[in-house]
Amino acid sequence: GYGRLGISLQNNRLVIGTLSNFRRLKQIPEMVALMAEIEHAFPNSFSFVIGGDGPEREHVQKAIVSYGMQQKIALLGKQENSAEFLAGID
Repeated sequence: GYGRLGISLQNNRLVIGTLSNFRRLKQIPEMVALMAEIEHAFPNSFSFVIGGDGPEREHVQKAIVSYGMQQKIALLGKQENSAEFLAGID
């Protein structure tokens, strides 16, 4: 089924996520690395989402691939309603 964020999420998993303008200062590729560490330590225990867009999008996408997280992180793009997005993550 579809979860709080309108995407398919695994039931009973906490949702770890961030909403950001993808700029170097925001360090989103580093967030991807942390998500990968969490997934490695606690396999299949969390759902991961990243909302937003910006000039560093390609770097974020490359980080997701380099950490093998393509099937684990939902990259949701620009969000029109940030309050709704943030309410959907834990």
